[in-house]
Formats: sequence, C-alpha cells, structure tokens
Amino acid sequence: MTEVAEKTVEERIGALEEAVGAILDLVETLTKQVANVEKTAVTKPKGLFGGKRTKTAILDTKTNTIHASKSAVGKALYTEIENGDPGDRFIWYKLMAKFPERFTELADDDPKAIACWEVTVRSACSMVCGPPRGRAITSA
Repeated sequence: MTEVAEKTVEERIGALEEAVGAILDLVETLTKQVANVEKTAVTKPKGLFGGKRTKTAILDTKTNTIHASKSAVGKALYTEIENGDPGDRFIWYKLMAKFPERFTELADDDPKAIACWEVTVRSACSMVCGPPRGRAITSA
C-alpha cells in the first residue's frame, strides 16, 4: 500500500476508536441513570400528603390522650367543632385549624404509639371475633 492509503486507514482506525470510546462512555452514563431510576423507584419519597395511607398516632396535649390515628382524633373530638360531623373525612384538618397547638404527632417507633396501635388492633379483633373466651388452644 501507499503512504496515502496507510494514513487513510490509520485515520479511519483512530476515528473508529474514538467512536467506540464515546459509545462506551454513553453506555456507562446510561447504566448509572438506570441504576438511579431503579433506586428512586424503590425508595420513592413521600408526597405532600404522605404518598400512601399511613397511621400516625396523635397526642392530645389538652387531655393527654393518645389517639391511634388522625381519623380517630376526628371521630373522638368532632363535637368541639361547630356543626361537627363524625363522618366528615376532613374533620382532622378542621381541628388542626381551630387548635393548632393542641395536637402532637408521635414517631412510629414511640412506645406510646405502638402500645396505642396494639390496643386498637386488639379491640378491633374483639369486635369482629367477640371477646376472648378464656380457653387455651391445645395442639392435638
């Protein structure tokens, strides 16, 4: 081959090597983006209103009573709102507007909140299944 042909082949090889390098960089970047999307999809941050239905224990600082949820507060204290309705799904927000300093949200790992939820679950089970009968279950 002639020198001109050899330079052209070398130039083409160099251009191909650069293109392959750029493609590899692009693949690496896309792989990182996909990993970030997967991570975000798994650990989706809560939205403005929690992102999902959650139960938050509430401490009523006036009566020192712990309620199992915001809904439970609304059902217990709807009479403190003028024209309060126990079926009003937004009664919690009306209570917060009227008494902004009265209620405190308890952390999920707070022992008082856990105890309140356990009592709520036990009372719900007794409403459905009836009170415990006092007989032990024995295995055959």
